[in-house]
Amino acid sequence: MKADIARIVDDPILERLDEQVRAEEALIAAAGLETNRSGATAALDHDPAPYDLAAEAPRALSLPKLLELTGAKMPDGVAATIGNYRPIVLLHGLTPFHRQGARPREIWGMGYQATLLKCDDARTVAYEPGNNTIKVADVNQSLAFDVAIDGRIEAADQGAAGMPLLPGLTVSASTRQGFALSLHIEWAAVEVQAGPIGAGGVRWNLYRQQQRLDRHCRFIQTALVPTAAKSLTIELRTWVRRRGGFFGVFGTREWSPPPQTFKLAIETTR
Repeated sequence: MKADIARIVDDPILERLDEQVRAEEALIAAAGLETNRSGATAALDHDPAPYDLAAEAPRALSLPKLLELTGAKMPDGVAATIGNYRPIVLLHGLTPFHRQGARPREIWGMGYQATLLKCDDARTVAYEPGNNTIKVADVNQSLAFDVAIDGRIEAADQGAAGMPLLPGLTVSASTRQGFALSLHIEWAAVEVQAGPIGAGGVRWNLYRQQQRLDRHCRFIQTALVPTAAKSLTIELRTWVRRRGGFFGVFGTREWSPPPQTFKLAIETTR
């Protein structure tokens, strides 16, 4: 889907990262060395969207179902539900396909937002990656998390990668007391801003510094949904941002395609 709707937005994190790079490039230019910046920003006024954003259909699984896929079972005496709610894991993914014939050189920001529709009783429990800053040298890395029966997520030791479940994601039974699953995801961002929204929704802002964004991004969310719910309807909104000139005004420009809606069956054990 092409991100062909552009507007000026406020994004303090993107502005801060971009100013850092501009200061570094000013020092490099003063020394007579070539910089990575492409030059005049006026061309942004008529630039098409720099990426085609392609969100995959999310996948919704109960924790017992995920354990079953690893060959393990729920511990004896542990219920698969909490009162009238069922903990589930939502697996999200987004790929920004780079527009051919252009090369991104500045700071890039990208966003992903998932909103549950017609499920007012749902609640987001946790989400990863969460708010963090990663060293540029460690940008392309694997992140490990343990998931508890109630949907809590905590950082984990890398350990064994486990069984491939989706691109960029592996799963295994956790060996840590109080946790059911271990998830490993491949990650490539300098800074992440994330938080729950609405009833069972979540939003991520991602940033990369002087590096391309065009690789698959994996997101993990846990939520509590009513046990009576057999399916979920999710609306996805995505966007990509960069700084530059926009009709004579210097600022942050955002391209956002129309929202996408998916209806998902909640995968549970028999």
